[in-house]
Amino acid sequence: MAGILFVGSEMAGHLLSDMTELPVTYTGTIQDIEKCRDLVIADNYKTVIFDLKQFRDDFHVVASEIKKMSMATQAQFVFFFIGGSKKTNIVVALVEEGFHCFVLNSLNGPAKDELQLCLAGYATVEDIAHEEPIETIAEHSDNSVGKQIVIAIGGCCDRIGTTTQALQLVKYLQFMGHRACYIQYNHSGYDFVGRTKDILQLEDVDNDIGRVTFANVDMYAAPEHIAEIKAMGYEYLVYDFGHDFSVTEWLEKDIRILVCGSSPYELDSYSDFVRRGSQSYASNIIYNNNVHYIFSFVPEADMDDIKELMEAAGDHTYFSAYTPDAFTLNAANNPVYAAITEAKNVTIPQKKRGFLGLFSGGKGVNK
Repeated sequence: MAGILFVGSEMAGHLLSDMTELPVTYTGTIQDIEKCRDLVIADNYKTVIFDLKQFRDDFHVVASEIKKMSMATQAQFVFFFIGGSKKTNIVVALVEEGFHCFVLNSLNGPAKDELQLCLAGYATVEDIAHEEPIETIAEHSDNSVGKQIVIAIGGCCDRIGTTTQALQLVKYLQFMGHRACYIQYNHSGYDFVGRTKDILQLEDVDNDIGRVTFANVDMYAAPEHIAEIKAMGYEYLVYDFGHDFSVTEWLEKDIRILVCGSSPYELDSYSDFVRRGSQSYASNIIYNNNVHYIFSFVPEADMDDIKELMEAAGDHTYFSAYTPDAFTLNAANNPVYAAITEAKNVTIPQKKRGFLGLFSGGKGVNK
């Protein structure tokens, strides 16, 4: 991982100077929380530290945006609010979202002790038991799901990156504040979800419905439970069709994405895919603006030629940046997913859980 990112000025982060051997990158003062988003996910940081005093946004917005950032990266999040109380609105709101690593003390020595605990992954703010009510946190009602959007991602051939694109798309939608999940829907015989659970020895699982959760992504490997999954409140269902699938079923989904490549074998596989269905299906695939093409592993010098080769589909042909970790959002691909999904950035509703109910586990936190 790439060290520590301090979201704030070097002066505000002066405590770090002799506290860690990891490289520290300072962003400088940023007053608008949304301007932090691409910086936080731009590199694979081990720890991201926020100076909370610099933000001029409403504390609900700050907490919501930071939660979305945390869902797009595997970094540990730490918060500087030097001289502040754990009963202040911004701290309460962040604890509500599951964060527990705060540096609050105004004295240098105790503040360094808090920072050392945070960097080691220990919580410094656990429960917030209020003797007197603080300023009320506005209670937001849950967003109604409305019409679920089903996204189908297929590949023109094997090992073209459909699973990476599906997971990245889920991470992007979460980053934009939406509830999204990954559904394994291929017929290759390879159980990606099951293997991920076994290799990483994951414990956040529900065998009854086939769910495995890792890096904030709910993954399902039992499509026979799709009715139950659809009833769980997701706004987006992202299907990974793999490379061996029914074109007819793929075309029935709301958003269709075909992952392609530029090698002779991959281009030939794309041609074979177009010929799979009847002529009407082939025509639909090529000319329907709701079908999108993501090309992986394409040199920049070849991109214009690929778009020309795609003829009428060139306007909805995109190129994916190199993404070695499917579970960490690659911000370079955000414009691609924005154009395909047209997903709006929304604020995650906060639920009022009472003064003693602030115990949800934070990322990388030992309690």
